[in-house]
Formats: sequence, structure tokens, C-alpha cells
Amino acid sequence: MDEQQNIQPPQATYATQVPQSVGAAPVSPSDGKSGNGKKVLEALLLIIIVIAAAAGGYYLGYSNKKNSASVVVTKPVEQATITTGTTSRDALNISIFMVTLPMSSPYNDLFYTPKTIAAGESATISSASLKKIGKCQDYGGDIGLITKVTKVDANIPAANQVTIAKSVYVWTPTQNTCTSDQALEEAYKASVTKNFANLKATQ
Repeated sequence: MDEQQNIQPPQATYATQVPQSVGAAPVSPSDGKSGNGKKVLEALLLIIIVIAAAAGGYYLGYSNKKNSASVVVTKPVEQATITTGTTSRDALNISIFMVTLPMSSPYNDLFYTPKTIAAGESATISSASLKKIGKCQDYGGDIGLITKVTKVDANIPAANQVTIAKSVYVWTPTQNTCTSDQALEEAYKASVTKNFANLKATQ
């Protein structure tokens, strides 16, 4: 009887649990270091982009400056208005008439300018050398005029008229003096007058 009274039923033990907040993620010790690494990487990328942009801008500016410095502006010459002699400098090709005027050295820097007058279509024969020493206003180095007409003029010396095919070409030297060297002007006129007799159709 005494033994039954001394037997006590075992006591139940309960585990104590620490309450946790719902939805909270565990904190990893390495998260702080990872965030710092990302910031450093972003900073490096930003620096690289800035340097690349600056280098590109410098190269573009240098390239544009170099290209603009090498550009040469050339003013075109209107061949229909002024035509010089041939490359050999021994003849002047008057393309509006399809004829060729021989030239003699040193009077072989001739060129012509088309002109229309009452008598017909003409070409003013000029010298580049005389133009440089001109003293008259708007003087272009003129030596004389070749005019294309349909028939021979009895009032003009025969030496100053040349017939080619069905056209007659008349040479009229200028009368006025417009340079500082009258002797050079006369020499040019004499040379063209002499060579005019050999005016021929352009081949």
C-alpha cells in the first residue's frame, strides 16, 4: 500500500519555441559585402563610359578639323567664255568657229572671249601678258577681233580676211593703247595679223 502511494506519474516536458516574425528572410553575413561590390562595379563602368565618350568626342573633333583643313575650293572656269591655246602652245582653238589660229612664241599666251556684234558672231583675241600690264579700266588684254561673216568686204584689206568653207573670217586689230608697254602691244598685234593668214578649220 505504501509502495503504490510513492509511485508518481511522469511529468510531461514541453519544448520552448522562440517566436519568429512571419515573412522575415534570414540575414546572410555576406550580403553587405556583395552590395559594396556591386557599387564599386557600377562606379567603374560609369568611369569607363565617361572616358570612352570623351575619347570619341576628341577623335571626332580632330577628324573634322583635319578634313576641313584639307578641302580646297576650286572655282570652275567657263570654257564657253574663255578658251586658252592648245597644250603645245602653238595654236589657239577657237571652238565657237571650229577654226584654229596659229601662235608664235613668245606671243603664244592668247585666249579668246565670245562676243556678238552687229556684223555677226565674233571672238575677242586677248593676251594674258598684256592683261597684267593694262592701264585702262576693264581692259582684258585685247589685241583684236575675229568676226564671222557671210561675204568678203571690199573695204577691208584682203590680208585680214580668210574664207573657210562658206564663211568669211575678218581680223580687226584694236586701235587704242591700253598698257604701259605700247611696243609689246604692237608686237602682239603684228604676230596675230601674220598668223591670221594661216587660219584653218579645226581637224
